[in-house]
Amino acid sequence: MKLRNGYKILRVDGNRLVSATVRDKTAEVEYKPNQAVCPHSGCGPLRYFQKRVLAIQARRELMKKYPEWAFIICRCIADPAKIQEVKGVWHFKNGNQDSPVYKRIGELPNGSCLALSITILDEVVRLKRTPGKRKEQENNRHSFNRWLLKEYREFKREYLKTHKKFFFQVFQKHLLDKYGMKRSRQWAYSRIKSAINRESHNGG
Repeated sequence: MKLRNGYKILRVDGNRLVSATVRDKTAEVEYKPNQAVCPHSGCGPLRYFQKRVLAIQARRELMKKYPEWAFIICRCIADPAKIQEVKGVWHFKNGNQDSPVYKRIGELPNGSCLALSITILDEVVRLKRTPGKRKEQENNRHSFNRWLLKEYREFKREYLKTHKKFFFQVFQKHLLDKYGMKRSRQWAYSRIKSAINRESHNGG
């Protein structure tokens, strides 16, 4: 089939660009500019969007669902899969073929297209900032800070049940192990402090 231009949502994992929602290392695909990539053996086709506006909408939903992750949109070139032959996307959990993770076309974000291979271009889609958009971004940041503060408090409470002292580095490692968040200690600390200050200001 003819190659198509489109848009690919990617998750930022440190200095890597990987599959947006697949956390399984045996199925996760790493993308590099101008290099065609295919699904791993035993996994279904890749996803992309042909329309920019639909990619932006899907990214917005991902940011709400996974506030601890960072997502970007890149322009891409896709080798489309035939819909009549492929009815969804899938991968095997931890490489175990007895534990497939499957999503049908109807369960995917609106406008999702399937591809046998995708080449991302060295061009990140820049999103226009409007007053309303800035407000939404501010709300997302506050929502993330509140989530991080809640995670911190719950983790610290459970940790102190079996340990005498708590160190912030332990929480930083927890974020890395559980969510793959490769952030500095100072970054996490300032986010939590900001959430506490906002909570105090609002009388929480």
